[in-house]
Amino acid sequence: MAVQPQDAIKPLTVLELNTRIHDLLAARFQSVVVKGEVSGMTLRGGHVWFTLKDAAAAVGAVIFSSTARRLPFLPENGQELLVTCQVDYHAQYGRVNLVVSRLDYDGAGKLRAAIEQLKRRLEAEGAFKPERKRPLPFLPRCIALITSPSGAVIHDLQQTIWERFPNTRLALYPARVQGMASQRSLVAALRQCDEDQLADVVIVARGGGSFEELMAFNQEAVVRAIQAMRIPVVTALGHTSDRTLADLVADREARTPTRKSWCPKRGTCSGSSASAPSGCSERGSPP
Repeated sequence: MAVQPQDAIKPLTVLELNTRIHDLLAARFQSVVVKGEVSGMTLRGGHVWFTLKDAAAAVGAVIFSSTARRLPFLPENGQELLVTCQVDYHAQYGRVNLVVSRLDYDGAGKLRAAIEQLKRRLEAEGAFKPERKRPLPFLPRCIALITSPSGAVIHDLQQTIWERFPNTRLALYPARVQGMASQRSLVAALRQCDEDQLADVVIVARGGGSFEELMAFNQEAVVRAIQAMRIPVVTALGHTSDRTLADLVADREARTPTRKSWCPKRGTCSGSSASAPSGCSERGSPP
């Protein structure tokens, strides 16, 4: 008796197979936390691409620009991070990527140790010595503000300054003070302010935040930019239990943007006030 051949199994196309894999992974791994080391970080079109790896394996990851703008910090090569993400499988190319929605440091202790190491190096260079702190102008004719152009901080600063110095001119240098671009933006604003030489003193301000949100003010590039300023710098970084390296290297520190202890009270000096017209001029946009 002849053996009847079994009905042939209908083959899947590669795309059909990959689509099924995509759907399975999307349903199973809608939100997962993965621990690993960042490597190969690049910026393309506002998106952040990197590899998350450990000693045994590696996987690609991406932070889309809409998410990156609200994250408190940008991943850097060598960082150990906890990545909250969705597992995405690209059906066309058969490739797994982690679509990141949140970043956390894997143990704040490691990060604080790195900051402490930088602090010791700066201290050895004399960056925090009282004798290098410059006096603030008694009656500033122009005050530069480096902060976000939106939000309550800029308005509170204007009100506080004009209560004391109603004729003082303000020059706003917009900067991002949180998120992936904040370090680069702050450095650019500080350098532009120093190059313009319009102001007698500069205030770097933001409205407080967590340790992670204030990370830009512990970055060496920002600290060096403050160090290099030819005019006195006041930091006013809001309510926080941590003093940043920017606070330590600045000429004066105000714990909140509206604290008035950094400037003299009206009526305590002789002579006329600044003759520059009142107003706040904006010096470009945050890079």
